Amino acid sequence: MKVNENYSFLIDVASTCNLKCPSCPQANPKNPVRRNELMEPELLDSILRKATSECQISFVYLYNWAEPFLNPKLPDLIDIVNSHNIPCGVSSNLNIRRNIDRVVASNPANFVISTSGFNQHTYGKMHAAGNVERVKENMIWLSEVRKNTNSRTRVEVNYIRYLGNLDELVLMRKFAASLGFFFRQSIAALFPLERLLKYLSDSQKKERTIDEEKELFEILLFPYEELMQLSGPFKRFPCSYREEQIVLNSRGQVQLCCLVFDPTRFTITDFLSDSIERIRELKRGQDFCKSCIEKGIHTLGLRFGPNLRPVVLKKVADYYSEAGVDFHNLPRTSNGLWFDRSVRLLKESARRSIVLRRLTREAVTRFPVLKRLPGDILSLE
Repeated sequence: MKVNENYSFLIDVASTCNLKCPSCPQANPKNPVRRNELMEPELLDSILRKATSECQISFVYLYNWAEPFLNPKLPDLIDIVNSHNIPCGVSSNLNIRRNIDRVVASNPANFVISTSGFNQHTYGKMHAAGNVERVKENMIWLSEVRKNTNSRTRVEVNYIRYLGNLDELVLMRKFAASLGFFFRQSIAALFPLERLLKYLSDSQKKERTIDEEKELFEILLFPYEELMQLSGPFKRFPCSYREEQIVLNSRGQVQLCCLVFDPTRFTITDFLSDSIERIRELKRGQDFCKSCIEKGIHTLGLRFGPNLRPVVLKKVADYYSEAGVDFHNLPRTSNGLWFDRSVRLLKESARRSIVLRRLTREAVTRFPVLKRLPGDILSLE
């Protein structure tokens, strides 16, 4: 029986990643080593045939924790999704060129490129084992293929922000725009969800986590303590991760949500074995979900509104204050716009921030800017 529910499907078509990003569980040595298991087109087709007979599907994303380009049959998998008349999305760190042309020719609706810097020194911190020059070469290649094939695919560059890479955001945005790509920003976070819940629930484990991952916590922008204080009013909201998504690993097994990682704890059932209604019941009965919702963690990423942006901005301002010089000591440009451009740089860390809109020339001198600014950054629009 077809239920009157609309879901997005997040399906990992591989099980590993070629990079070792410090905020990602794929890089955590405490997690069990995963053998790269690849989803076959036949399994994906069976999943979508069953799914479309049971519910409405708004979108199919062929990624969650893994790098989809590790699956050499990725173009065929995209074709399978398209054959069911469902919009398809792919995402990649783009360190792999294999099959870029075939993927573009398959016309996925959306193609997201994950990055965190414009120069290798910066990029290599958050995209460990990656090569940003290779990424930029592949971005150029992707743009050329897209033009030559008249592809309708929307390409977005997702720039993951943390303390230390904000200056290069403007450079990557300009580069993306030159290739005809859209640009968006996100914030590096402490993943997976089970790791974050331990951090927020147990003071001893919190201290141990900070001690073990000191370098990561020093650059994370997300202020978790403030988040918990502000999440109270939103606890009553339902969890859209649980209610509006179906997450599958490369074996076709249902995972609790897109934010958890450990399959030994969070595999719910085999998708082909249970109905959508049964899967929904199993997910709602999980104690882990109750713990998350009680703390309001399920609002993470959903209600990151203006109340929290000034807190993020304060972390950014403190970082610049420790390492930089006063704004009024920066060389003025010929047209006198040094002040506006400097403030615009800070705005990249907290878009539409009420605090920044209210800053006066006198107040901004309390927000020193980093000495290591690229020489031409103030000339960039």
